[in-house]
Amino acid sequence: MSLTKTSFKFDVIGIGSPTIDFLIDKSKTVVFPGGAVSPTLVTLSRLGLKVGLIGRVGNDEYGRIIRNYLEEENVDISHLQTDKFDTAKCIIKISPHYSKLLSIENYRPISKLQKYDFAYLKRSSSVFTLAKSSLFREIANFAKENKKLLFVSLKKLHQPEDISYLVTKSKPNLIFGNEFEAKKNRELISYFKRESSTIIAITKGKRGCVVYKDSKKSYPPFKEKAIDPTGAGDVFAGAFIYGYLKSWDMDKTARFSNLMAALSTTEIGSTKRKINLKEIQNYS
Repeated sequence: MSLTKTSFKFDVIGIGSPTIDFLIDKSKTVVFPGGAVSPTLVTLSRLGLKVGLIGRVGNDEYGRIIRNYLEEENVDISHLQTDKFDTAKCIIKISPHYSKLLSIENYRPISKLQKYDFAYLKRSSSVFTLAKSSLFREIANFAKENKKLLFVSLKKLHQPEDISYLVTKSKPNLIFGNEFEAKKNRELISYFKRESSTIIAITKGKRGCVVYKDSKKSYPPFKEKAIDPTGAGDVFAGAFIYGYLKSWDMDKTARFSNLMAALSTTEIGSTKRKINLKEIQNYS
């Protein structure tokens, strides 16, 4: 699908609640907006796409920080709810080679979509969501009925009933996961490897990525001095979606996504480093 041919207001709308991340290394703690969906949308926005978010934050200082940040990044937050609870907090230990979630507090994902949310989704050519979301079945059905492109993250998907539905009912265009998630969901990956209409992109950290599209192909990483790999997979997903919507060939899309992910690790915070197409053009 080429972006130049769409008449929708939004290119991608994501469903998932943002978090505030406390990123701890040996010398300091950095507080930065995070989550499983919003870093992908921020990446897409910086690349020039029109994006929106359905989710929730708390009516507290961290909720205001997240809302201000997303507005500054041109992510539409007209459907980002503010409720009376505190904003979800993630405590994450980081190093140049890994990030480890130590705890998560107050996480309350959206549990129901309203009529105005579905009207909002109809204004977009595609939807990005988590397969483990309690809303996944509803979102997948909506995408199918309304001929929307469906992009799915496997993040923390290990529930048999969710896997079964993803395999038997939904028809995602793109599936994203990391190496651990791919191993946890071998049968799912094997099924979609046989589905020629679905592309699977699996990140492998410092070993690049592997893409399944008709056949398996590996792509080497870009060498950057990493500080914090938190959210690199989410940035990768944003870059990959961008290439897909631009109708790039798979080699160009995968290499571009690896580069974007590598650059994102050079500062603390999943999208702290502002990466745009102009900067990318300096790389061969």
